[in-house]
Amino acid sequence: MYALFMKRRPLDRMIRLQAKLRAYLKEHVSEQKRRQYLLWKVLESEEVWEKLSAASEASEASETSEAFEAAAKVAYALLAKEEGDDSIFSL
Repeated sequence: MYALFMKRRPLDRMIRLQAKLRAYLKEHVSEQKRRQYLLWKVLESEEVWEKLSAASEASEASETSEAFEAAAKVAYALLAKEEGDDSIFSL
């Protein structure tokens, strides 16, 4: 059971990150298909998954954990690169 819980942690963090990104994108990207594309780019990013997996157990529950923030920064950088506009995608 513990092993299953350990594997779910990065997924749980990705779900939180996607929710945060989705809300942000709704404010900055009007086209729904474009928002969907950008969210998939983050979902498919190995670097984002690696950052999400790096959180320690102590900071697991917090969206302000180092790993979550690192993953969010990578995700926003990916979005900025895709959109070609660094100014609207920042934490």
